Amino acid sequence: MCRKQQATRAGMDEEKESLPGRFSCDDVPYLLAVLALTGMVDAERTAQFVHRRLGVEPDMAKVQQVLTHPDVQAALAQSLGSRTQLVEVVDNLGFRSYRLEIEETAL
Repeated sequence: MCRKQQATRAGMDEEKESLPGRFSCDDVPYLLAVLALTGMVDAERTAQFVHRRLGVEPDMAKVQQVLTHPDVQAALAQSLGSRTQLVEVVDNLGFRSYRLEIEETAL
């Protein structure tokens, strides 16, 4: 009986991690673009950045999904150096070294 309850809790934890509003590793290239781009950040510029700088073929549906996320919208309203919430997201997903490299080579 207890084991069954624990299994249910584990399943609930998995559900929490996949809830809308959370970011995944698939979002990281687009989050890196948001952290690197200045000025108007739109789907086209984001996709170009991901393709040119990261060598990843962009998924335009994913670009739109990330750009319309409330946390990303809030970050875009801030200056480039003040987007600390997204910095934490990228770092917590395990991509800190990529973020640092992009910051160091930003034009």
